[in-house]
This record gives sequence, C-alpha cells and structure tokens, in this order.
Amino acid sequence: MKKQLLLYVFLWAISTLSIAQTITNLTTTPSGNTYTISFTIVGGVPPYSSGGVPAITGNTFSYVYPCNFAYDITISDAVGGSDQVTGASPTGCSAAINANWCNTATPVSCDAIINGTTIGETNDLSYYWFPTCLPNNSAIHTGPDRIYRLVKTDNSTLSVGMQITTPNTDLDLFLLDATCNSVLACQDIGGTNNAANNLEGVIAPDLPAGTYYIVVDSNQPNIQGNFVLDITCGDLNCSNIQPILCGVTYEGNSALYGENGSSIYLCGGNSQNVNNSGPEVIYSFTTDQSGIIDVQLSNLTSNLELFLLQDACDVESCIGQSFNIGTLNEQITTSAPAGTYYVVVDGFNAASGTFDLVVTANCTPPPAPSCPNNPLDWAWLQNLISQTNCSPTCQLTVTQYLWQGQNVVDVFFDGECFGYAPPTNPTADTYSIEEQSGAVYYTNANLDVEFVTQAMSIGVSEANNNHTVFDCEGNLLFPWGGGANDNLVQQLENPAVVWQCASTLDCPALQANIGSPCNDNNPNTTNDVTTHT
Repeated sequence: MKKQLLLYVFLWAISTLSIAQTITNLTTTPSGNTYTISFTIVGGVPPYSSGGVPAITGNTFSYVYPCNFAYDITISDAVGGSDQVTGASPTGCSAAINANWCNTATPVSCDAIINGTTIGETNDLSYYWFPTCLPNNSAIHTGPDRIYRLVKTDNSTLSVGMQITTPNTDLDLFLLDATCNSVLACQDIGGTNNAANNLEGVIAPDLPAGTYYIVVDSNQPNIQGNFVLDITCGDLNCSNIQPILCGVTYEGNSALYGENGSSIYLCGGNSQNVNNSGPEVIYSFTTDQSGIIDVQLSNLTSNLELFLLQDACDVESCIGQSFNIGTLNEQITTSAPAGTYYVVVDGFNAASGTFDLVVTANCTPPPAPSCPNNPLDWAWLQNLISQTNCSPTCQLTVTQYLWQGQNVVDVFFDGECFGYAPPTNPTADTYSIEEQSGAVYYTNANLDVEFVTQAMSIGVSEANNNHTVFDCEGNLLFPWGGGANDNLVQQLENPAVVWQCASTLDCPALQANIGSPCNDNNPNTTNDVTTHT
C-alpha cells in the first residue's frame, strides 16, 4: 500500500512539473540582417524538444533567425508538457530578404523544360525556413538566385529536377510555398555537393493546388552558373500496366506506349534520378515467396532509366533504380519479400525508344481473366469493331488464339480504318486510329484518351508489322510484327479468324452482327470520329 502511494505521489509530481513548465527570460538581439532569440525553460521534465530547430542544451534555447522572419517555437518536455512563444523580429533588424522578391519571379508552367542561369542575377533570398530545409545557420545563401513562380491547378505530385550545365558549379534547388513579405515555408531542398554530380531534385507528393516558388541559389557569393530545370506535375499513369511473366523477354517501345507522369523517383534520395521527363512504360509481376529479384533492361536505343516499385504503383514506393549514361544496359538486383512489384522504364531528358526487358524472380503467373468463349461477345472488342471504317482502304482482322492457357485475340489492321483521336468533342467508348502511324487510341467513359495499341512502322512494307495481342478484357499483352516479340508469338496456338473487315461489302454484315453504324458511303468517317491527316 505504501509503495502504491509513493507511485501516485511520484506521478502527481511529474504531472505538476509538466503543467508548471514555462519559458522565461526571452530576449531577441538584432545583429545586421539576423537576430538571436534566447530563453530558458523552467519546470517540466527534461529532456526538452523544440521540434525542428537544433537540440536544446540543458534548459537553454538559443537560435539565430533571419530578419523579417517571425518566430513560433513550441517547447515540449519528456511527458507531454509544452509551452509556446511567438513574435516578430526585433526593431533594428535589417531586412534579410528583398521585400520585392516575388516581383522578380519568372512565371513557369507544369511540364516545362527551362534553360536558366544565375549569372548576372542579384541576391534576393538568403535564408530558407529551417523545419523542412536547412536546419541551422548554414541556411545563409549569399549567391545570386533565380526565382520562378508556378501556379499549380490540381492536387498531384510536383517534381522539379535540375541539371547544372556550368562545370564545377555548386547550386542548390528550393521549392517554396510562400507569400510575399512573410515567412517562407520551404517544401523541399536539393542541396548535394555538386562536385560529385551535377544534378539536384525536389519532389512534393500530393501537393495541393496553389502558388509555389522554385529557387536556384548558392551559398557562396561568387558562385553562379547555367542550369536546366524540368518541372513535372502529375503522377504515374497506372491505368495501362502490362502484367509480365518472369523469365520471358519483352520488347518494349516507350515512344509508342509511354506517358510522362513523373520525373523523379524516391529511391532512397531524390537528388540523382532527376529529369526523367520521357514517357514511362509500366509493367507488373507478383512473387509467391521472398528471394532475389533481378530486372534487366538491354538493347536500348536511347537513354532510358529503370526503376523498381514495391506494393504500389507510386514513386514513393521505389526500392531500386538504375540510371547509367546513354544506351548502356540497366540492371536492378535486390532481395525482397513476396508481393506485387512494378517495373518502370523512363527516359532521361525526354528520351524514348525501344528496349528489351526481362525479370528473374520467384514469380506467380497472373490469373487468367474469365470471359465468354466467343471473342465477338467481348464488349471492348465489339466497340473496337463498331468504330471500323469498312472501306477498300481498310483491313481489320481479329484472330482468336490460345496463349498460355487463355483465350486471346490478335488485332491486325492496315490502312485508314478509323479517324484520329481525340476529335473536338469525343464521346465515351470511342476507338480511333491515327492515319499516318496507325496507332489506336480509346476514349473512356471520363473522356480521357488512352493508348490502346501500337503504331505501324511508317514507310515499312514488311508484312505483319502492326499486330497487337489482347486478353479478353482488352488488356494489352504484347505487340508483334517485323521480328518483335517473336518469342511470345511462338506461344500462340489454335488460330481462328473471328472477324475480318476488308471491303465496303462488310458493312451490312457488321451491322447485322453487332448493330454497327458503319457507313459505306463515307469511308473517312464513322460515328462522330473524324479523320485527320
């Protein structure tokens, strides 16, 4: 009983000390364009924390702030007690930032590549808010800076990459959420030592719409140079992921299938894998047990980069990366648990091209979709066929196969079978094709135009160069023709032609089968999709 009473008294004493915690003897002392704030802490239970600013020694706090920066400091003790002080910079403190710095900002937009320089610029900003950027007095940047203003209109990831093009120049990159003449709220910083590399990057996932500032600066007054900024607003487009099998080589083309949604990946640091502004192609596979995962990219025709994501199709889920220069092969090897993984092939500095991809791991084959046996009963294929111009200039052949145990179809087209997407006012569930390349596009229920199948090789007369194989749900499995993906083509079995449209005489038959509005009298239009050359 006596021990319990002593415990209660001890706990009461701790809570009393926490409640009694106060900040006293606060002073703010100006010195040029900075001021020092100091105070002592009385009561509470040490150790004390100031959250974001340097650690507190004993019960004394001291920190140097730039002028024009208000202070807002909360001190917490070991058992949850807290006290807060706020205030403005003291009288006699010189301005630490150019009050008109917002007026010097150059407007920029999302998905822009900007050639910039700090040469000849002035020093408008010297200090950056420490909680998320620079943690101490090293935040002083006295070099000339270049400021850009970005108005963001949606909630998405903002990626900014910087390639420094002046040799032996150390520049830093800041992303600010700011209002003129008030405290700068720094979102992120790329501030590596550029003696080792010439790349910097900042990324802000799920950044709300608003006005933001991108600043290129230096912590030395005589350091200035040229740079290239790559600004990307958006996220990976995970709506067209291609499932793959382990141990099978896939031949891809990011120029045909890719879409630029992100330029930086959070693979344990964001300062080197930047400026990946090329279109991404995304693949997925699933492993049924832990073990080694090996991803190899070879036969590159341009400077492509390789990334491995775990569990989620998101740049924050990156667990591996490979970004060699030029067309050198890329490879990621890692030990990982069972789960779903995503492979992203991206392009450095807007590069795109062809490649070979193979994954070696303890993979689980993807489940085969369940659909009617007759492909003409598949809704997506009905929509595709219904948009076909049955004219002498068009040939569309749909062939059913058995591939790796599931019913698939090979879609072969040649000539002017469709119009070009998107038309001025596209309707939902509309398929169309670009006449010059033969690339098929699809407008979904949200009127978003999505890529469906590959383009023909313009000027190439080789037969069978524009085939694409889909599963029964309309998911792209692989393109082929002209030697591409021959290893997968060899697994196609039991061919049966289920639809062929090669002349105007096919229109009545098409209408009789699925009620198509196919128009024999005008071979250049079908429904509200109009041909564009």
